Amino acid sequence: MPLENPLQLPESYLPVQNITATFRNTTASYKYYWFLSILNLAVKTGIKTQGGLLPREELLAEMLSMAWYPIHYYRLSFGAADRFKRTVDELLIHLNIEKNIPRNVLSGKILAMGKNSNIDSFYNYVPFRFLSPWFSHDIKGMPDGDFNNRIEILASEKFHNPDFLPMYKFSDDGIILQPRWHSYLQKHYSILHDYGLWELLSFVQKRNPNIPGLSTKLFDLPERVALTEQRKIWRDYLDGKPFPCIFTGENVFLDDFALDHFIPRSYISHDQMWNLHPMRPGLNLAKSDSLPQSVFIEKLAKVHYDLIKATDIDLKNSFKEEYVILFRTNSFAEIKSSTWENFWKVYHDQLSPQLDIARNMGFSEWIL
Repeated sequence: MPLENPLQLPESYLPVQNITATFRNTTASYKYYWFLSILNLAVKTGIKTQGGLLPREELLAEMLSMAWYPIHYYRLSFGAADRFKRTVDELLIHLNIEKNIPRNVLSGKILAMGKNSNIDSFYNYVPFRFLSPWFSHDIKGMPDGDFNNRIEILASEKFHNPDFLPMYKFSDDGIILQPRWHSYLQKHYSILHDYGLWELLSFVQKRNPNIPGLSTKLFDLPERVALTEQRKIWRDYLDGKPFPCIFTGENVFLDDFALDHFIPRSYISHDQMWNLHPMRPGLNLAKSDSLPQSVFIEKLAKVHYDLIKATDIDLKNSFKEEYVILFRTNSFAEIKSSTWENFWKVYHDQLSPQLDIARNMGFSEWIL
């Protein structure tokens, strides 16, 4: 059951209820990204000087660049009926680009490709289906072969008709926003953008029920932080003693170490202390966002058991809270007094299913 959208579309004499109707019973993600692409380009570009034209190539590039990270970086599922993944996979091969390419750079590369049959195929469907609610009575029972042509004619004929006012009409180069809709989109951009995001989140959540941090995985590259406070804790831990890498057994040294996310950050979407451990920088780079084998959970747990038991390391309260949430207990003191058997059981029970889910999503397993 989809989440009920807590946001209300701003009132207007325009038929704003058709935006809600176009998202009803949607089986593919295209309409959400189409709407958000229209919003972004309507606000970002000076289309008032272009007669309201939004070029089809720019709309398609915006759509695909927005879907890039959910599909390739975070490996979310959009469902069996959705063709975005196949098209994005083909882009990865055709453009020979990294998965973490900045979205604006990716959009530019897609635009530079020119005509592409797989990309253009999106345009033969979603822009016409999106307008269906505006002309529901006129197109009822219409064969698919006649649908696009009829929608195109109706959008042009009713463009200024106050009883219809479609959001746009079609031109050879793209779509032309109806002037009143253009003003509405610009005036209420923030609310409409949040509305579209919520609808997209509801769609994605139904298809990825066990995935953490979905709201942070809808669009762009995640913001990376320096992990300064976390590094300070691990520096204190490494100081004055040898530390064998949990994967290789080779010593990791105080003056040259990286912090690895045991479960990849691209899956887990956070930097919480219980998922971090020191590692040689070169090995960390080689591991990237691959999954460790489940047998290493015990070694990770042992490192954190030692860290928590250490009397000379003062963990910040926020780090303690992260452990409390993982252990689902009432206080950090309970964790600190835990036996090794109980501590290891929590790590196994919490991390092992996450690795299984990530593996099923398509994250590759790291083989040393």
